[in-house]
Amino acid sequence: MQIVTNGQLIGAYTVEAVDGDRVELGREGQTFVIEFQGRPDPEGRAPS
Repeated sequence: MQIVTNGQLIGAYTVEAVDGDRVELGREGQTFVIEFQGRPDPEGRAPS
């Protein structure tokens, strides 16, 4: 995963996560909270 702000790459991270996980990433006073959610089914159904 890469985090880009205003066109500038500010971090590249490798994380292991499953649906529902919250991961905090940060550097130099900037913190990003990423919450992983299930993707919709290819047929358009919502994740269970």
